[in-house]
Amino acid sequence: MISLLIGACAPAAFAADAWDVKNVSYDDIEDLVEDCVNFTDAVSELESASSSLSSYAATLTSRLSTLEPGSTEYQSVSNQLALVKASLIQIGATTSILQQSMGGKNTSHDVTVIAAKSLFISFNSLRDQLNEMLRKQTVFNANLSNIRQLHDGGYVSDLELEQTKAQGDSLQANIQAMQSQLEALKRSFNSMLGRNYNHSLDIHPLPFARLSDVSKIKFKDDLADALAIYPGDTSGSAYKNPDYDEEKGSFAASFRKLYDAVNDKNNLLAVEQKALEVEQKNFDASKKLYDAGLLSQLSLINAQDPLDTQRAKVKAAQTALFSAYEKYQWAVQYGIISES
Repeated sequence: MISLLIGACAPAAFAADAWDVKNVSYDDIEDLVEDCVNFTDAVSELESASSSLSSYAATLTSRLSTLEPGSTEYQSVSNQLALVKASLIQIGATTSILQQSMGGKNTSHDVTVIAAKSLFISFNSLRDQLNEMLRKQTVFNANLSNIRQLHDGGYVSDLELEQTKAQGDSLQANIQAMQSQLEALKRSFNSMLGRNYNHSLDIHPLPFARLSDVSKIKFKDDLADALAIYPGDTSGSAYKNPDYDEEKGSFAASFRKLYDAVNDKNNLLAVEQKALEVEQKNFDASKKLYDAGLLSQLSLINAQDPLDTQRAKVKAAQTALFSAYEKYQWAVQYGIISES
């Protein structure tokens, strides 16, 4: 759910010439997005990306069912599936915000900014997912090369080789679909900036440095600030609107959910970071064996895979925390609740 501040639509104005912008950071968005943006194209692209990710999740789920629980490969695929599901959740949330922001001339600039920032976060989430898929492809190709050698030596059957190659074909198809979706989202972002859809654009990573401010959150003070700008029913004052206090109560309850979400995501990040420390130690042990000549290069590659997968999970947790923290800040700064 997103509570919208409705206001008159003013002509688009920019603090910078959007046509000259080729690099967009998260903090640039408020000065660059156009007022009165219709997010139909962005919603369509996100829904398409969600469909592609859902197909990939189904592929991973099917593959997981063929693996031995507890095995290294099972854990790797399971972690990959968790990342895909996290991306699906983020895309779903952004799609909901954009759909409810498609108010045309009645959509305020604040809501437009929030919708654009949500799309920016989703783009980064999908890009991280693509990077992880590309990394997985590198690991897969190394193992495929080994399987081909075993096949040539008569140790692997034709069927096993073909099944392995089919997994690679599926991964490649999903990579290509993801690349197409990311380019489509870039085109939509260009539209938000009032630029031609095919102009070059570099969307910067999320500014995770601001996550250090999470510890500075003060719920009571922040709620007071948020309530001070929460408009409720703008057709009348608190005295003329008998439901105003009830609305404030609903807003406060929703605000508490945002606060709890920040704490939950922060705790999850701490868990993932601890798990990363464990994976780093496991890899360091394997590296020592490799340096001593007791481990093959392929074994080292496979030993590093869980470490890199966990790094991706940490970044996904950072993105989730960043998203939750930003939603909390939107409530404080704009009086807008986004619980999607």
